[in-house]
Amino acid sequence: DASSSSSSSSLSSLREQFAVFCEKNADWLDAAALFHCLSNSDDLQGLSWWDWPVELRDRAPEAMRASEEAYRDELLEFKALQFFFERQWMAVRAYANARGISLIGDMPIYVGGHSADVWANRDLFELNDEGKAMFVAGVPPDAFSKTGQL
Repeated sequence: DASSSSSSSSLSSLREQFAVFCEKNADWLDAAALFHCLSNSDDLQGLSWWDWPVELRDRAPEAMRASEEAYRDELLEFKALQFFFERQWMAVRAYANARGISLIGDMPIYVGGHSADVWANRDLFELNDEGKAMFVAGVPPDAFSKTGQL
C-alpha cells in the first residue's frame, strides 16, 4: 500500500534527522538531558547539583554510565522534545521573517548556577571544590531597587 510505504519512509527520514540532530548537538544535549533527568528524579528533586551525592556532583564516569542506563527512555524523550522544539521554532521564525517580522529575545548575562552548563563544564566557571560559585554579580541598590538585584 502506497500510504504505508510513504509513512514508513517519512518515519525513517524523521529518525535520520533526529540522529543527525543528536550528533550535531551532543556537546550540550547529552549533558542537558542527563541533568534534566537527575534534577527531576525523586531522590534529587529540589536539590542544587552541588548538593547531589559526590559521584553525581563530580560526574564520576561510573555514576554517569549507571544514570544513562537508568534513564535511557527519559533521556531519549528529552532529546526528542528538544529536536521537535527546534523544528517548530525554525518554522515559526521562518514564517515570521517571510512576513517582515523580527523575533527578538532577551538573553541573561550569566549562566544560572544550577544548570547543565555549569554542572557539565565546571572548568569554565569560578567555582569552589563543591561546585558553588565563588563570586556573584548583580546590580547595587539604586532609585529603582533599594536592595539591588542578584
